[in-house]
This record gives sequence, C-alpha cells and structure tokens, in this order.
Amino acid sequence: MKLRHLLIETTEEDRAILSLSLAIDKLLRTKYLDHDEIDYYSESDSIGKIGELFDTPLEVMNQVTLLLVNDYHMDNVMGSNNYLGYWDPNTNELAINREYIGVRNLRPTVTHELRHALDDLKSGHAANKSHRYTTPNKKITADNLYGDGIGYLSEPAEINARFLEALTSTVMHLHKQIRQKGIKGQTKDKMMSDALKILDAQLASRHVSTMFNKDTKHRAYRRLLIRAHDMLDKEIDYLLNKFKNML
Repeated sequence: MKLRHLLIETTEEDRAILSLSLAIDKLLRTKYLDHDEIDYYSESDSIGKIGELFDTPLEVMNQVTLLLVNDYHMDNVMGSNNYLGYWDPNTNELAINREYIGVRNLRPTVTHELRHALDDLKSGHAANKSHRYTTPNKKITADNLYGDGIGYLSEPAEINARFLEALTSTVMHLHKQIRQKGIKGQTKDKMMSDALKILDAQLASRHVSTMFNKDTKHRAYRRLLIRAHDMLDKEIDYLLNKFKNML
C-alpha cells in the first residue's frame, strides 16, 4: 500500500525485507533449533539488534532488537500462544515464538512483522499513529468475512504486511520447486505464470485479495500486483541465472 507523503514501498524494499527474513530464519535454525542456546526459565531472551547481527541496506532497521519468547510470554502479550511473532513499536522489538523455530510458516511471519517495523521506523512511528494508515478502508468489503476482524484486516498497514507475507511464501515455493525438480525445461514465462497462480492463492488465504473482492481495478490492489510482479520478475531472473548450468 502507499500512504501519500509518508510511505512509499518499493520492490527494492520488498527484496531487502525478504533477504533479511531469510537471514533471520537461517540464524534461528542454525543456532537455536536444538534449543542449546535458549534459557527455558526465561520468558524472553534478546538475540541482539539487527544492525549487530546482519548487513542490510535497510539501515533504519538496525535499531530493531530481536527477541525469542516462550509460549507463556506470547500468551500474556497477545492473548494466545498460537502467534508466531509480533512487532512492538513502543520498544522497537520484534518477538519470535521460539516454539516455532524451524517451522516453514515462521519466515513469512517474520517478513510480516519486519514490514510493520519498517513502516513504523521510516515514518518516525507516524504510520502506527496515522488514522490514514490504521483506519479500515471503508471502500473495502468482503462478502465472506464477518465480525470485528474485517476492520483489522482491512487496515492499509495490515494489508501491506499480509501482502509481503504472501509474496514471501510464493518466493519460497519457487525455490523449493527448483530444488526438487531442477530448472530444465523451465522458461521465464512459465515460471512467472506458475508464480502468479501461487501468489493468487496466497493472497486469498491471507485475506488480501478477499478484502477487494477480487476487484483487480481497485487502485490499491493494482499497486500491490505491480509490486508483486516486479519482485517475482527479479527473483525469477536470479534463479535462472543461479541455476543456468542445470539447463
């Protein structure tokens, strides 16, 4: 999504966030999957600041502290221990539920929270407070969603985060497909066609496209699809170049 005079999301940002979520996921799997480094008597443990752990072009993210938290902490903060993570704009902390380290859905969740963090930090936390960014879009309706949840899901900030979450899952599927089947016989057009089908399913499952009732003429939704196509175009070029010797 785009908030005039405040936030402008770009493909470069999307790629940087996806790269950062991959680095965080690798660190968690490498160092914390077997729980040797985790104090189970502690509700939360700081892994460190992003700027100390990783090299990212998103310099504003360097101040974010990564936390590993247990189910008890997650239940107290979020009201349920089923959450994989959350972003706290008051403390600049991104918390990750340590019980889900190694789970495939963790990286998309980390991407989701990183998007929230970036939106807040690059706007001086104005995004978290702006009515234009946190007020549900009145033009958005969903025929198959009811109750208070639709308000939260239709907030531009949340749509933006869920969009990047869906894009992350699509990119992960592309990489998995190449690892399993190789790249022989693949063309860029075929890979893009397959990727867009996967993306469509991911956007629906995360109630992004649902918010627009499949209205591809909606300006906000078109912006999301343009960002997705640009991101996937670059990712497919990367994969074709990386595995070109397998053709």
